[in-house]
Amino acid sequence: LLHSRGDYVAALGLAVQVQRSGLHPIWAARVVSMVQRDLGEFAAAEAILLPAIEGRSGQPDTAQQIELAYHLAILRLHQGQLDAARLALNRASRQHEQLLGKHWQGLLWSRQWTALHALASGQLQQAAELLDLALADYAHYLGRGSHLLAYARTDRGYVALALGDVELAQRLFQQALERLQSLRQGDHPRAAEPLLGLALVAMAQDHVEQARRLASVAEQIRRQLPATSEGATRWRANACQVLRMAGGQCVLASPDATAVGLDSLRLQRALAGLCGRPAGGGALPCDQLRRPGEPELWAP
Repeated sequence: LLHSRGDYVAALGLAVQVQRSGLHPIWAARVVSMVQRDLGEFAAAEAILLPAIEGRSGQPDTAQQIELAYHLAILRLHQGQLDAARLALNRASRQHEQLLGKHWQGLLWSRQWTALHALASGQLQQAAELLDLALADYAHYLGRGSHLLAYARTDRGYVALALGDVELAQRLFQQALERLQSLRQGDHPRAAEPLLGLALVAMAQDHVEQARRLASVAEQIRRQLPATSEGATRWRANACQVLRMAGGQCVLASPDATAVGLDSLRLQRALAGLCGRPAGGGALPCDQLRRPGEPELWAP
């Protein structure tokens, strides 16, 4: 519950207590690694997750092995290791089929995670189809107030941008943002994702001042994450890049901080889609972002 509300520090504290008790070692390892991942502490998350997968912190049953494999896949996506993420997703799918039968079609969240790999890899139609299924299932089984529905709407919004559908993206980002803002007092850490999406939408619509304001809020939210965290450093740099595109001021922590990872790849695909529209990219500096011979449009 604390994790879903974006209170990562409190969630991590409770999960570590359970881990130290030794009562539920596999569950605790999964939750601790999940929170550390969302704090951007990728190395720490990996150090907890891999021993659990290898059976060094308890013997996971088949269902637990599947959950751990999915969480490893998402961690690898954030680390920019797409091949390793694909291997983990395939492993989890094989185990699920063995456990549930050949007609198994995927769990709610597994569709979203497979879609994220498809988006990062540039397989946009597959990503859109999987996320549309996930959105329908989340709404039906978990309710329209689910934080998972908000996350999936954000992801689908980025796919929409990558496909050039600005109006759909705007609607999805706004719905996701409203839900995340309602989950807690103060800023939900993941609210930065739809905010940056809305900033790109605003620039595509030539609303530069609005884009600058949205990107500034996103950058400030990401500055609340741990200053030395590998992932948070990249995420702040990505927000800073979008803010700079909108004419704002910020300082990149590292010149190559945006080079890898799911957040950066998602923005690359969105920018490519917006700048490739027949109507053009609006106020986006598409000519400055182009790299000769490469489809990605993400460069300082």
